[in-house]
Amino acid sequence: MRHGILVRAAIATLARLLPASHRPGFAGDLLEELALRERESPAPAARLWLLRQVARSVPPLVWCALARTKWLSTLSCAFVAYVAVGLTEFLVNWALSGAPGGGGAYRPLGMVLTFPAVAVIAWAAATYRRGAPWVLGAMMLLAVTVMTLTSAENLPTAYRVAYFIVGPLAVTLGAALRGRSAAPRQARTP
Repeated sequence: MRHGILVRAAIATLARLLPASHRPGFAGDLLEELALRERESPAPAARLWLLRQVARSVPPLVWCALARTKWLSTLSCAFVAYVAVGLTEFLVNWALSGAPGGGGAYRPLGMVLTFPAVAVIAWAAATYRRGAPWVLGAMMLLAVTVMTLTSAENLPTAYRVAYFIVGPLAVTLGAALRGRSAAPRQARTP
């Protein structure tokens, strides 16, 4: 039995989303069910049934396919690290707000104190997911860009530029430290 391009595309879409171990026999079973429905009802109604099955199946299959990949866990780890960086920055700035001259948004000492904490957070993120620090760095750059473009605060240009350099530099340092500590030690020969 010959099926239209829409039916073949629907089946190919579902098959592509299935794990490889579930693909054999899948198309045959679905085409067999379609043929049974075409015998019992008009062909357009049977094809509509198939398209509804595809529409209902695609979202959970896409979610499962994403869960099988590692990017979702990397993104989650980077998000948790981003929250930790934000909390650290908040706590440092809060502690400095009571210090002499600590009022206002311009706190270079806060940036200096936050730098090692961000490196440690990036190191911890790299411990769980190797790519998480790079996603964290991208998130930080995006946040700094948005804040710079939308902020009405009158901050020195050097301070704004430092935000683009210090955060990603701390993340890179943390990732590099994790990379060094994770490297296998080679035996030394005398």
